[in-house]
Amino acid sequence: MSSMIVPTALAEQVSDELGLLSSREVCRRSGITYRRLDTWTRTGKIVPVVGAAGSGSARLFDPSVLDEIADLLARIGECPLHHHEAQHERPRRP
Repeated sequence: MSSMIVPTALAEQVSDELGLLSSREVCRRSGITYRRLDTWTRTGKIVPVVGAAGSGSARLFDPSVLDEIADLLARIGECPLHHHEAQHERPRRP
């Protein structure tokens, strides 16, 4: 499957059909930025099931990548999901 090229415009549809996650969905679910995902993918820390073939094509990831990201974040002492939730908490009234 890694030789498949998926146009970015079709990434969400194809990922749903194959049970995979688009880069956007991985970032949304994990709380990391696209830039961090891109860096980790380019350096081999995260490996997509379907790799991008330049601009205009999408990477698709197995859902298990979320566990890999959680492990990477734990190693560097970050947990953006908790940070994200704290930012959106309403202030308590006295």
